[in-house]
Amino acid sequence: MSLKKLPDQLIIQLKRFQYDERWRFQKNNILVTYQETIMINQIDYELYGVVQHIGGLENGHYKAYGKRQKK
Repeated sequence: MSLKKLPDQLIIQLKRFQYDERWRFQKNNILVTYQETIMINQIDYELYGVVQHIGGLENGHYKAYGKRQKK
């Protein structure tokens, strides 16, 4: 992927489902680690929130975590 100009806010979505050998979707349960700040092309991006899916493909729940803004 290449971008000519980077946005002020960057959203990254990770694909967490894949086909298994029987052509069914399976959830990838590999642990994802991340940093609170990442630099891309001299621009610092700060992590503000994470959405987590708990459960399987046919059922489950989403949990959202957000960083509290300083006043």
